Amino acid sequence: MGSITTWARLEPHSRAADMEAGLEMRVHDPLWMLARQWQFGEFQGEDTGSPVWTTANAVENPISRYLPGPLDGHVSDDVQDYSVAVPLECLVERERTAADVVFATNRRLAVEAGLYFLRLLGAALARNSRASLLAAHAVDVLSASERAVMDPESARFLDLMAGRALDGAKLLATARDRSTTDAAVALGFQQQDVAEAAAAIDTWLKWCRRTVGEIAPAPARSAWNPERMEYSCAIAAPNDVSDQTVLVAREYAGGHLDWFSFDAVSGASLKGNLSQRPRSFSVATLPTSLNFRGLPAGRLWEFEDAQVRFGAIEAGPTDLARLLLVEFLTQYGNDFFTIPLNVEAGVLVNIEQVTITNTFGDVTPASPGAAGNEWRIFSLSNDGAVGTPPSSALFLPPVLGQHLAGATLEQVDLVRDEMANIAWAIEQVVMSRSGAPLNRHEQYQARRQRESGDRPPSAGSATYRLDTWQSTRPEYWIPLVPEPPAPGESVTHLVCYDPEDQIQGQLLSEKGAGARLYLFDEEIPRSGSQVRRVAQYTRWYDGRTYAWIGREKQPARGQASSGLRYDAVEVAPE
Repeated sequence: MGSITTWARLEPHSRAADMEAGLEMRVHDPLWMLARQWQFGEFQGEDTGSPVWTTANAVENPISRYLPGPLDGHVSDDVQDYSVAVPLECLVERERTAADVVFATNRRLAVEAGLYFLRLLGAALARNSRASLLAAHAVDVLSASERAVMDPESARFLDLMAGRALDGAKLLATARDRSTTDAAVALGFQQQDVAEAAAAIDTWLKWCRRTVGEIAPAPARSAWNPERMEYSCAIAAPNDVSDQTVLVAREYAGGHLDWFSFDAVSGASLKGNLSQRPRSFSVATLPTSLNFRGLPAGRLWEFEDAQVRFGAIEAGPTDLARLLLVEFLTQYGNDFFTIPLNVEAGVLVNIEQVTITNTFGDVTPASPGAAGNEWRIFSLSNDGAVGTPPSSALFLPPVLGQHLAGATLEQVDLVRDEMANIAWAIEQVVMSRSGAPLNRHEQYQARRQRESGDRPPSAGSATYRLDTWQSTRPEYWIPLVPEPPAPGESVTHLVCYDPEDQIQGQLLSEKGAGARLYLFDEEIPRSGSQVRRVAQYTRWYDGRTYAWIGREKQPARGQASSGLRYDAVEVAPE
Protein backbone atom coordinates (compact mmCIF):
# COMPACT_ATOMS: atom_id res chain seq x y z
CA MET A 1 0.00 0.00 0.00
CA GLY A 2 1.35 3.39 -0.95
CA SER A 3 2.11 6.16 1.51
CA ILE A 4 2.21 9.93 1.11
CA THR A 5 5.56 9.97 2.91
CA THR A 6 7.18 7.73 0.33
CA TRP A 7 9.39 9.40 -2.29
CA ALA A 8 10.28 7.89 -5.63
CA ARG A 9 13.57 9.11 -7.11
CA LEU A 10 14.33 8.87 -10.78
CA GLU A 11 18.08 8.31 -11.20
CA PRO A 12 20.00 7.65 -14.40
CA HIS A 13 21.76 4.35 -14.77
CA SER A 14 24.37 4.14 -17.51
CA ARG A 15 24.44 0.86 -19.42
CA ALA A 16 26.82 2.05 -22.12
CA ALA A 17 30.05 4.04 -22.27
CA ASP A 18 28.74 6.55 -24.81
CA MET A 19 26.51 9.54 -23.99
CA GLU A 20 24.31 9.38 -27.07
CA ALA A 21 21.09 8.40 -25.30
CA GLY A 22 21.38 11.05 -22.60
CA LEU A 23 22.03 13.91 -25.01
CA GLU A 24 19.65 13.12 -27.82
CA MET A 25 16.27 14.84 -28.17
CA ARG A 26 13.32 12.51 -28.78
CA VAL A 27 10.80 14.58 -30.73
CA HIS A 28 8.09 11.90 -30.83
CA ASP A 29 7.31 12.25 -27.10
CA PRO A 30 5.90 15.71 -26.11
CA LEU A 31 6.17 14.93 -22.41
CA TRP A 32 9.84 14.06 -22.89
CA MET A 33 10.39 17.36 -24.66
CA LEU A 34 8.74 19.35 -21.84
CA ALA A 35 10.77 17.46 -19.23
CA ARG A 36 13.99 18.26 -21.05
CA GLN A 37 13.05 21.95 -21.20
CA TRP A 38 12.41 21.88 -17.47
CA GLN A 39 15.75 20.16 -16.83
CA PHE A 40 17.58 22.78 -18.88
CA GLY A 41 15.94 25.62 -16.95
CA GLU A 42 13.92 26.90 -19.89
CA PHE A 43 10.88 27.57 -17.63
CA GLN A 44 12.85 29.37 -14.92
CA GLY A 45 12.85 33.15 -15.07
CA GLU A 46 15.32 35.31 -13.16
CA ASP A 47 15.27 39.09 -12.86
CA THR A 48 18.96 39.46 -13.58
CA GLY A 49 20.47 41.85 -16.08
CA SER A 50 22.95 41.07 -18.81
CA PRO A 51 26.16 43.12 -19.09
CA VAL A 52 25.89 45.72 -21.83
CA TRP A 53 28.84 48.04 -21.16
CA THR A 54 32.27 47.63 -19.60
CA THR A 55 35.13 49.98 -18.75
CA ALA A 56 38.60 48.90 -17.68
CA ASN A 57 41.84 50.57 -16.65
CA ALA A 58 45.07 48.64 -17.20
CA VAL A 59 48.83 49.04 -17.34
CA GLU A 60 50.90 47.64 -20.19
CA ASN A 61 54.42 46.50 -19.22
CA PRO A 62 56.54 45.69 -22.29
CA ILE A 63 59.15 42.94 -22.16
CA SER A 64 62.55 44.65 -22.43
CA ARG A 65 65.10 42.16 -21.06
CA TYR A 66 66.00 38.59 -22.02
CA LEU A 67 68.32 36.16 -20.23
CA PRO A 68 69.34 32.87 -21.87
CA GLY A 69 69.86 30.03 -19.44
CA PRO A 70 68.94 29.75 -15.76
CA LEU A 71 68.22 32.75 -13.57
CA ASP A 72 70.62 31.69 -10.84
CA GLY A 73 74.20 32.81 -11.16
CA HIS A 74 73.78 35.22 -14.06
CA VAL A 75 75.78 38.43 -14.46
CA SER A 76 74.98 41.73 -16.17
CA ASP A 77 76.77 40.75 -19.38
CA ASP A 78 74.44 37.74 -19.79
CA VAL A 79 71.32 39.93 -19.98
CA GLN A 80 70.29 41.10 -23.45
CA ASP A 81 67.95 43.83 -24.66
CA TYR A 82 64.79 42.41 -26.19
CA SER A 83 62.55 43.75 -28.92
CA VAL A 84 59.40 42.18 -30.34
CA ALA A 85 60.99 42.48 -33.78
CA VAL A 86 62.38 38.96 -33.13
CA PRO A 87 60.05 36.06 -32.21
CA LEU A 88 60.79 34.81 -28.71
CA GLU A 89 60.90 31.18 -29.86
CA CYS A 90 63.53 32.01 -32.46
CA LEU A 91 65.61 33.84 -29.86
CA VAL A 92 65.42 30.98 -27.36
CA GLU A 93 65.84 28.02 -29.71
CA ARG A 94 68.39 29.42 -32.14
CA GLU A 95 71.75 27.69 -31.81
CA ARG A 96 74.61 29.99 -30.83
CA THR A 97 77.33 28.21 -32.78
CA ALA A 98 80.39 29.91 -34.23
CA ALA A 99 80.34 30.15 -38.03
CA ASP A 100 83.70 28.41 -38.43
CA VAL A 101 82.38 25.43 -36.43
CA VAL A 102 79.27 25.28 -38.63
CA PHE A 103 81.40 25.35 -41.80
CA ALA A 104 83.60 22.55 -40.43
CA THR A 105 80.65 20.25 -39.73
CA ASN A 106 78.51 21.21 -42.75
CA ARG A 107 80.75 21.22 -45.79
CA ARG A 108 77.88 21.81 -48.21
CA LEU A 109 77.06 25.07 -46.44
CA ALA A 110 80.73 26.06 -46.69
CA VAL A 111 80.60 25.49 -50.46
CA GLU A 112 77.37 27.48 -50.75
CA ALA A 113 78.98 30.33 -48.78
CA GLY A 114 81.88 30.40 -51.23
CA LEU A 115 79.50 30.42 -54.17
CA TYR A 116 77.51 33.27 -52.62
CA PHE A 117 80.72 35.28 -52.19
CA LEU A 118 81.44 34.95 -55.92
CA ARG A 119 77.93 36.18 -56.71
CA LEU A 120 78.45 39.24 -54.50
CA LEU A 121 81.61 40.10 -56.41
CA GLY A 122 79.70 40.38 -59.66
CA ALA A 123 80.21 38.52 -62.91
CA ALA A 124 83.24 40.45 -64.17
CA LEU A 125 85.20 40.60 -60.90
CA ALA A 126 84.38 36.99 -60.03
CA ARG A 127 85.60 35.80 -63.43
CA ASN A 128 88.89 37.69 -63.12
CA SER A 129 89.64 36.70 -59.51
CA ARG A 130 88.27 33.15 -59.34
CA ALA A 131 91.55 31.48 -60.21
CA SER A 132 93.55 33.42 -57.61
CA LEU A 133 90.92 32.79 -54.95
CA LEU A 134 90.89 29.03 -55.68
CA ALA A 135 94.67 28.89 -55.37
CA ALA A 136 94.54 29.49 -51.61
CA HIS A 137 90.87 29.10 -50.60
CA ALA A 138 89.59 26.05 -52.48
CA VAL A 139 88.03 22.97 -50.89
CA ASP A 140 90.81 20.53 -49.95
CA VAL A 141 91.09 16.97 -51.18
CA LEU A 142 90.04 14.37 -48.63
CA SER A 143 92.80 12.58 -46.78
CA ALA A 144 92.78 8.83 -46.26
CA SER A 145 91.87 9.17 -42.57
CA GLU A 146 88.96 11.54 -43.35
CA ARG A 147 87.65 9.27 -46.09
CA ALA A 148 87.72 6.24 -43.77
CA VAL A 149 85.23 7.76 -41.31
CA MET A 150 83.03 9.62 -43.81
CA ASP A 151 79.82 8.38 -45.36
CA PRO A 152 79.95 7.66 -49.12
CA GLU A 153 77.54 10.44 -50.12
CA SER A 154 79.59 13.14 -48.35
CA ALA A 155 82.82 11.71 -49.80
CA ARG A 156 81.43 11.87 -53.32
CA PHE A 157 80.28 15.45 -52.80
CA LEU A 158 83.64 16.63 -51.49
CA ASP A 159 85.50 14.79 -54.24
CA LEU A 160 83.44 16.73 -56.76
CA MET A 161 84.02 20.08 -55.01
CA ALA A 162 87.75 19.64 -54.21
CA GLY A 163 89.79 22.22 -56.10
CA ARG A 164 86.71 23.54 -57.94
CA ALA A 165 84.74 25.44 -55.26
CA LEU A 166 85.64 28.08 -52.70
CA ASP A 167 85.67 27.00 -49.06
CA GLY A 168 83.62 29.37 -46.89
CA ALA A 169 85.64 28.33 -43.82
CA LYS A 170 88.89 29.53 -45.42
CA LEU A 171 87.31 32.77 -46.56
CA LEU A 172 86.02 33.42 -43.06
CA ALA A 173 89.41 32.67 -41.50
CA THR A 174 91.00 35.29 -43.77
CA ALA A 175 88.37 38.03 -43.40
CA ARG A 176 87.18 37.58 -39.81
CA ASP A 177 89.93 39.40 -37.89
CA ARG A 178 90.69 42.06 -40.53
CA SER A 179 88.95 45.14 -41.79
CA THR A 180 87.13 44.70 -45.07
CA THR A 181 89.83 46.59 -46.97
CA ASP A 182 92.65 44.55 -45.44
CA ALA A 183 90.68 41.36 -46.07
CA ALA A 184 90.31 42.26 -49.75
CA VAL A 185 94.08 42.75 -50.00
CA ALA A 186 94.72 39.47 -48.14
CA LEU A 187 92.44 37.63 -50.57
CA GLY A 188 94.61 38.85 -53.45
CA PHE A 189 92.45 41.47 -55.14
CA GLN A 190 94.15 44.13 -57.25
CA GLN A 191 94.30 47.72 -56.03
CA GLN A 192 91.63 48.93 -58.47
CA ASP A 193 89.25 46.18 -57.25
CA VAL A 194 89.80 46.55 -53.49
CA ALA A 195 86.87 48.92 -52.89
CA GLU A 196 84.39 46.73 -54.75
CA ALA A 197 85.70 43.56 -53.08
CA ALA A 198 85.57 45.21 -49.62
CA ALA A 199 81.87 46.00 -50.11
CA ALA A 200 81.22 42.38 -51.11
CA ILE A 201 83.15 41.11 -48.06
CA ASP A 202 81.12 43.35 -45.74
CA THR A 203 77.84 42.04 -47.18
CA TRP A 204 79.11 38.46 -47.03
CA LEU A 205 80.11 38.75 -43.35
CA LYS A 206 76.69 40.16 -42.46
CA TRP A 207 75.10 37.22 -44.28
CA CYS A 208 77.27 34.82 -42.27
CA ARG A 209 76.19 36.41 -38.98
CA ARG A 210 72.53 36.25 -39.95
CA THR A 211 72.44 32.83 -41.60
CA VAL A 212 75.39 30.71 -40.47
CA GLY A 213 76.50 31.72 -36.98
CA GLU A 214 78.52 34.06 -34.84
CA ILE A 215 81.63 35.53 -36.47
CA ALA A 216 83.25 36.17 -33.10
CA PRO A 217 83.54 33.30 -30.62
CA ALA A 218 80.10 32.07 -29.60
CA PRO A 219 78.83 33.33 -26.22
CA ALA A 220 79.37 30.95 -23.34
CA ARG A 221 75.80 31.23 -22.04
CA SER A 222 73.04 29.50 -23.98
CA ALA A 223 69.38 28.78 -23.32
CA TRP A 224 69.95 25.06 -23.99
CA ASN A 225 70.75 22.94 -20.93
CA PRO A 226 72.49 19.72 -22.04
CA GLU A 227 72.07 18.14 -18.61
CA ARG A 228 68.29 18.41 -18.93
CA MET A 229 68.00 18.37 -22.73
CA GLU A 230 65.65 21.34 -22.34
CA TYR A 231 65.67 25.13 -22.69
CA SER A 232 65.59 27.60 -19.84
CA CYS A 233 65.36 31.38 -20.03
CA ALA A 234 64.04 34.44 -18.23
CA ILE A 235 62.44 37.71 -19.33
CA ALA A 236 61.79 40.94 -17.44
CA ALA A 237 59.24 43.75 -17.72
CA PRO A 238 58.92 47.00 -15.70
CA ASN A 239 56.56 47.10 -12.75
CA ASP A 240 54.98 49.92 -10.78
CA VAL A 241 55.33 48.14 -7.46
CA SER A 242 58.93 47.01 -7.74
CA ASP A 243 61.68 47.61 -10.24
CA GLN A 244 60.70 44.78 -12.60
CA THR A 245 58.69 41.62 -13.00
CA VAL A 246 60.64 38.50 -13.94
CA LEU A 247 59.15 35.50 -15.72
CA VAL A 248 61.13 32.26 -15.93
CA ALA A 249 60.71 29.28 -18.27
CA ARG A 250 62.65 26.52 -16.54
CA GLU A 251 61.65 23.45 -18.55
CA TYR A 252 60.81 24.44 -22.11
CA ALA A 253 61.08 21.30 -24.23
CA GLY A 254 60.84 23.09 -27.59
CA GLY A 255 58.11 23.08 -30.21
CA HIS A 256 55.83 25.90 -29.03
CA LEU A 257 56.60 28.53 -26.41
CA ASP A 258 53.57 30.19 -24.84
CA TRP A 259 52.45 31.94 -21.65
CA PHE A 260 51.98 28.68 -19.74
CA SER A 261 55.70 27.90 -20.13
CA PHE A 262 56.57 30.78 -17.77
CA ASP A 263 56.31 31.30 -14.01
CA ALA A 264 56.49 34.59 -12.15
CA VAL A 265 59.41 34.83 -9.71
CA SER A 266 58.86 36.94 -6.59
CA GLY A 267 61.65 39.31 -5.61
CA ALA A 268 63.89 38.46 -8.59
CA SER A 269 65.45 40.89 -11.05
CA LEU A 270 67.61 40.79 -14.14
CA LYS A 271 70.73 42.85 -13.70
CA GLY A 272 70.69 46.15 -15.57
CA ASN A 273 68.21 48.99 -15.98
CA LEU A 274 65.10 48.46 -18.08
CA SER A 275 64.91 50.64 -21.17
CA GLN A 276 61.09 50.80 -21.37
CA ARG A 277 58.53 51.96 -18.83
CA PRO A 278 54.91 50.96 -18.13
CA ARG A 279 52.11 52.53 -20.20
CA SER A 280 48.59 53.07 -18.84
CA PHE A 281 45.50 52.78 -21.03
CA SER A 282 41.72 52.58 -20.70
CA VAL A 283 39.10 50.68 -22.68
CA ALA A 284 35.31 51.00 -22.91
CA THR A 285 33.48 48.39 -24.94
CA LEU A 286 30.50 46.08 -25.21
CA PRO A 287 31.09 42.66 -23.60
CA THR A 288 30.31 39.67 -25.80
CA SER A 289 29.28 36.15 -24.90
CA LEU A 290 32.04 33.61 -24.63
CA ASN A 291 32.40 31.63 -27.81
CA PHE A 292 34.78 28.86 -28.72
CA ARG A 293 34.90 25.84 -30.99
CA GLY A 294 32.39 23.25 -29.80
CA LEU A 295 30.36 25.54 -27.53
CA PRO A 296 26.70 24.44 -27.49
CA ALA A 297 23.88 26.82 -28.22
CA GLY A 298 22.40 28.73 -25.28
CA ARG A 299 18.80 27.74 -26.03
CA LEU A 300 17.46 24.20 -26.01
CA TRP A 301 15.68 24.36 -29.39
CA GLU A 302 18.35 26.27 -31.25
CA PHE A 303 19.91 24.20 -33.98
CA GLU A 304 23.53 23.30 -33.26
CA ASP A 305 26.38 23.73 -35.66
CA ALA A 306 27.57 20.60 -37.44
CA GLN A 307 30.83 20.75 -35.50
CA VAL A 308 29.03 20.20 -32.18
CA ARG A 309 28.30 16.55 -31.50
CA PHE A 310 28.46 15.64 -27.84
CA GLY A 311 27.25 12.16 -28.57
CA ALA A 312 30.68 11.42 -30.02
CA ILE A 313 32.27 11.95 -26.59
CA GLU A 314 33.11 8.57 -25.11
CA ALA A 315 33.09 8.92 -21.33
CA GLY A 316 33.14 5.92 -19.05
CA PRO A 317 31.86 5.82 -15.47
CA THR A 318 35.30 6.77 -14.09
CA ASP A 319 36.20 9.39 -16.73
CA LEU A 320 35.36 12.35 -14.51
CA ALA A 321 37.42 14.91 -16.41
CA ARG A 322 35.39 14.52 -19.61
CA LEU A 323 32.12 14.49 -17.71
CA LEU A 324 33.01 17.72 -15.91
CA LEU A 325 34.03 19.33 -19.20
CA VAL A 326 30.73 18.40 -20.84
CA GLU A 327 28.81 19.66 -17.81
CA PHE A 328 30.65 22.98 -17.89
CA LEU A 329 29.95 23.43 -21.60
CA THR A 330 26.26 22.58 -21.40
CA GLN A 331 25.38 24.40 -18.18
CA TYR A 332 27.81 27.27 -17.66
CA GLY A 333 29.12 28.09 -21.11
CA ASN A 334 26.63 30.90 -21.62
CA ASP A 335 27.38 32.47 -18.22
CA PHE A 336 30.74 33.91 -19.29
CA PHE A 337 31.50 37.07 -21.21
CA THR A 338 34.66 38.40 -22.83
CA ILE A 339 36.10 41.92 -22.86
CA PRO A 340 38.54 42.55 -25.72
CA LEU A 341 41.82 44.31 -24.99
CA ASN A 342 43.92 45.57 -27.89
CA VAL A 343 47.54 45.26 -26.77
CA GLU A 344 50.77 44.59 -28.58
CA ALA A 345 52.57 41.27 -28.35
CA GLY A 346 55.30 40.98 -25.78
CA VAL A 347 53.64 42.71 -22.81
CA LEU A 348 52.45 41.99 -19.30
CA VAL A 349 49.03 43.55 -18.68
CA ASN A 350 47.99 44.42 -15.13
CA ILE A 351 44.26 45.21 -14.96
CA GLU A 352 43.65 47.75 -12.21
CA GLN A 353 39.88 48.31 -12.36
CA VAL A 354 36.87 46.87 -14.21
CA THR A 355 33.28 48.17 -14.00
CA ILE A 356 30.29 46.41 -15.58
CA THR A 357 26.93 48.02 -16.42
CA ASN A 358 23.94 45.71 -16.96
CA THR A 359 20.62 46.21 -18.74
CA PHE A 360 19.03 47.71 -15.60
CA GLY A 361 21.72 50.36 -15.28
CA ASP A 362 23.39 48.77 -12.26
CA VAL A 363 27.14 49.37 -12.13
CA THR A 364 29.16 46.56 -10.55
CA PRO A 365 32.93 46.74 -9.92
CA ALA A 366 34.81 43.54 -10.66
CA SER A 367 38.06 42.36 -9.22
CA PRO A 368 40.82 42.15 -11.82
CA GLY A 369 42.02 38.85 -10.39
CA ALA A 370 40.28 36.20 -8.38
CA ALA A 371 41.54 36.15 -4.82
CA GLY A 372 41.96 33.22 -2.49
CA ASN A 373 40.70 29.89 -3.78
CA GLU A 374 38.31 31.30 -6.38
CA TRP A 375 38.29 29.79 -9.84
CA ARG A 376 40.58 31.43 -12.39
CA ILE A 377 42.19 30.67 -15.71
CA PHE A 378 45.11 32.03 -17.78
CA SER A 379 47.05 32.98 -14.66
CA LEU A 380 50.79 32.71 -14.20
CA SER A 381 51.99 30.53 -11.36
CA ASN A 382 54.17 32.33 -8.88
CA ASP A 383 57.62 30.75 -8.58
CA GLY A 384 56.12 27.28 -8.65
CA ALA A 385 55.81 27.34 -4.85
CA VAL A 386 52.87 25.61 -3.20
CA GLY A 387 50.53 28.04 -1.47
CA THR A 388 51.87 31.13 -3.25
CA PRO A 389 49.02 33.08 -4.90
CA PRO A 390 49.29 33.24 -8.69
CA SER A 391 50.16 36.42 -10.50
CA SER A 392 47.21 38.54 -11.65
CA ALA A 393 49.02 39.81 -14.76
CA LEU A 394 48.02 38.64 -18.22
CA PHE A 395 50.99 37.68 -20.39
CA LEU A 396 50.86 37.95 -24.17
CA PRO A 397 54.19 36.51 -25.36
CA PRO A 398 55.59 37.43 -28.80
CA VAL A 399 55.57 33.85 -30.05
CA LEU A 400 54.72 32.19 -33.34
CA GLY A 401 51.31 31.04 -34.42
CA GLN A 402 52.61 28.81 -37.20
CA HIS A 403 55.99 27.89 -38.59
CA LEU A 404 57.45 25.42 -41.07
CA ALA A 405 59.71 22.59 -39.92
CA GLY A 406 62.13 20.75 -42.18
CA ALA A 407 63.48 17.24 -42.04
CA THR A 408 65.05 15.97 -38.82
CA LEU A 409 68.75 16.84 -38.89
CA GLU A 410 69.56 14.88 -35.75
CA GLN A 411 67.66 12.54 -33.48
CA VAL A 412 68.77 10.97 -30.21
CA ASP A 413 66.65 8.48 -28.28
CA LEU A 414 67.28 8.31 -24.53
CA VAL A 415 66.00 4.91 -23.40
CA ARG A 416 66.38 2.45 -20.54
CA ASP A 417 67.46 -1.16 -20.99
CA GLU A 418 66.09 -3.00 -17.95
CA MET A 419 67.53 -6.38 -19.03
CA ALA A 420 71.08 -4.96 -19.08
CA ASN A 421 70.36 -2.49 -16.22
CA ILE A 422 71.73 0.45 -18.18
CA ALA A 423 70.51 3.53 -20.05
CA TRP A 424 71.42 4.32 -23.64
CA ALA A 425 71.67 7.38 -25.83
CA ILE A 426 70.93 6.12 -29.35
CA GLU A 427 71.99 8.36 -32.21
CA GLN A 428 69.33 7.44 -34.75
CA VAL A 429 69.99 10.32 -37.17
CA VAL A 430 72.95 12.71 -37.42
CA MET A 431 73.88 15.39 -39.92
CA SER A 432 76.48 14.22 -42.40
CA ARG A 433 79.39 16.32 -43.62
CA SER A 434 77.38 17.15 -46.72
CA GLY A 435 74.59 18.65 -44.56
CA ALA A 436 72.04 15.87 -45.18
CA PRO A 437 70.41 13.64 -42.53
CA LEU A 438 72.36 10.41 -42.08
CA ASN A 439 70.74 7.28 -40.63
CA ARG A 440 73.32 5.74 -38.34
CA HIS A 441 71.60 2.34 -38.25
CA GLU A 442 71.86 2.04 -42.02
CA GLN A 443 75.45 3.28 -41.88
CA TYR A 444 76.28 0.66 -39.24
CA GLN A 445 74.73 -2.19 -41.22
CA ALA A 446 76.52 -1.13 -44.41
CA ARG A 447 79.86 -1.02 -42.60
CA ARG A 448 79.32 -4.50 -41.14
CA GLN A 449 78.71 -5.89 -44.60
CA ARG A 450 81.90 -4.30 -45.94
CA GLU A 451 84.13 -5.50 -43.15
CA SER A 452 85.60 -8.97 -43.21
CA GLY A 453 86.95 -9.05 -39.65
CA ASP A 454 85.32 -10.32 -36.45
CA ARG A 455 84.66 -13.76 -37.89
CA PRO A 456 82.58 -16.07 -35.72
CA PRO A 457 84.36 -18.93 -33.95
CA SER A 458 84.62 -22.27 -35.68
CA ALA A 459 81.62 -24.58 -35.67
CA GLY A 460 80.95 -26.34 -32.42
CA SER A 461 83.41 -24.32 -30.30
CA ALA A 462 82.33 -22.48 -27.13
CA THR A 463 83.66 -19.06 -26.18
CA TYR A 464 83.29 -17.51 -22.72
CA ARG A 465 82.69 -13.77 -22.62
CA LEU A 466 82.59 -11.57 -19.56
CA ASP A 467 80.09 -9.48 -21.51
CA THR A 468 78.85 -9.31 -25.07
CA TRP A 469 79.76 -5.64 -25.39
CA GLN A 470 81.76 -5.86 -28.61
CA SER A 471 79.57 -8.44 -30.36
CA THR A 472 76.09 -7.06 -29.65
CA ARG A 473 76.38 -3.29 -29.06
CA PRO A 474 75.95 -1.15 -32.19
CA GLU A 475 78.43 1.69 -32.38
CA TYR A 476 75.69 4.33 -32.33
CA TRP A 477 74.39 3.08 -28.95
CA ILE A 478 76.22 5.25 -26.41
CA PRO A 479 75.99 3.97 -22.80
CA LEU A 480 74.93 6.28 -19.98
CA VAL A 481 76.68 5.05 -16.86
CA PRO A 482 75.27 6.11 -13.46
CA GLU A 483 77.58 8.11 -11.24
CA PRO A 484 77.13 8.10 -7.45
CA PRO A 485 75.95 11.45 -6.04
CA ALA A 486 78.49 13.75 -4.53
CA PRO A 487 78.69 14.08 -0.73
CA GLY A 488 75.72 16.07 0.50
CA GLU A 489 73.75 15.60 -2.75
CA SER A 490 70.93 13.19 -3.57
CA VAL A 491 70.84 13.68 -7.35
CA THR A 492 72.10 10.84 -9.54
CA HIS A 493 73.84 11.73 -12.79
CA LEU A 494 74.27 9.63 -15.90
CA VAL A 495 77.66 10.02 -17.57
CA CYS A 496 77.88 9.69 -21.35
CA TYR A 497 80.62 7.04 -21.74
CA ASP A 498 82.32 7.31 -25.14
CA PRO A 499 85.99 6.25 -24.91
CA GLU A 500 86.14 5.34 -28.62
CA ASP A 501 84.83 8.71 -29.88
CA GLN A 502 81.86 7.15 -31.65
CA ILE A 503 79.54 10.15 -31.14
CA GLN A 504 78.94 11.89 -34.46
CA GLY A 505 76.07 14.25 -33.66
CA GLN A 506 75.98 17.58 -31.89
CA LEU A 507 73.46 16.83 -29.14
CA LEU A 508 75.74 14.40 -27.31
CA SER A 509 78.90 16.36 -28.06
CA GLU A 510 77.96 19.41 -25.98
CA LYS A 511 79.71 18.81 -22.71
CA GLY A 512 78.67 22.01 -20.96
CA ALA A 513 81.01 23.02 -18.16
CA GLY A 514 82.55 19.56 -17.66
CA ALA A 515 84.73 17.32 -19.78
CA ARG A 516 81.90 14.80 -20.29
CA LEU A 517 78.18 15.04 -20.88
CA TYR A 518 76.13 14.60 -17.72
CA LEU A 519 72.41 13.86 -17.73
CA PHE A 520 70.07 13.89 -14.76
CA ASP A 521 68.66 10.45 -14.11
CA GLU A 522 65.05 11.67 -13.92
CA GLU A 523 65.25 13.02 -17.48
CA ILE A 524 65.00 9.45 -18.82
CA PRO A 525 61.66 7.99 -17.65
CA ARG A 526 60.49 4.46 -18.36
CA SER A 527 58.87 5.66 -21.58
CA GLY A 528 62.15 7.23 -22.66
CA SER A 529 62.80 10.61 -24.28
CA GLN A 530 63.48 11.69 -27.84
CA VAL A 531 65.46 14.83 -28.70
CA ARG A 532 65.58 16.22 -32.24
CA ARG A 533 67.31 19.03 -34.11
CA VAL A 534 65.05 20.49 -36.79
CA ALA A 535 65.49 23.36 -39.22
CA GLN A 536 62.60 25.84 -38.88
CA TYR A 537 61.32 28.78 -40.90
CA THR A 538 58.70 31.42 -40.22
CA ARG A 539 57.43 34.82 -41.31
CA TRP A 540 56.92 37.38 -38.52
CA TYR A 541 54.06 39.88 -38.30
CA ASP A 542 56.08 42.61 -40.04
CA GLY A 543 56.85 40.38 -43.05
CA ARG A 544 60.44 39.54 -42.12
CA THR A 545 61.48 35.92 -42.37
CA TYR A 546 63.49 33.96 -39.81
CA ALA A 547 65.25 30.62 -40.18
CA TRP A 548 66.96 28.74 -37.37
CA ILE A 549 67.77 25.27 -36.11
CA GLY A 550 65.81 24.42 -32.97
CA ARG A 551 65.55 21.44 -30.69
CA GLU A 552 62.54 19.56 -29.42
CA LYS A 553 62.18 17.00 -26.66
CA GLN A 554 59.24 14.62 -26.53
CA PRO A 555 58.37 11.20 -25.07
CA ALA A 556 59.79 8.15 -26.82
CA ARG A 557 58.20 4.76 -27.46
CA GLY A 558 59.29 2.94 -24.33
CA GLN A 559 62.19 0.76 -23.32
CA ALA A 560 64.72 -0.86 -25.64
CA SER A 561 66.96 -3.90 -25.53
CA SER A 562 70.53 -3.80 -26.78
CA GLY A 563 71.13 -7.54 -26.40
CA LEU A 564 73.93 -6.89 -23.92
CA ARG A 565 74.54 -9.88 -21.63
CA TYR A 566 77.04 -10.54 -18.86
CA ASP A 567 78.94 -13.75 -18.01
CA ALA A 568 77.84 -15.49 -21.21
CA VAL A 569 79.05 -18.52 -23.19
CA GLU A 570 78.61 -18.34 -26.93
CA VAL A 571 78.49 -21.62 -28.88
CA ALA A 572 78.90 -21.45 -32.64
CA PRO A 573 76.31 -23.41 -34.66
CA GLU A 574 77.31 -26.76 -36.23
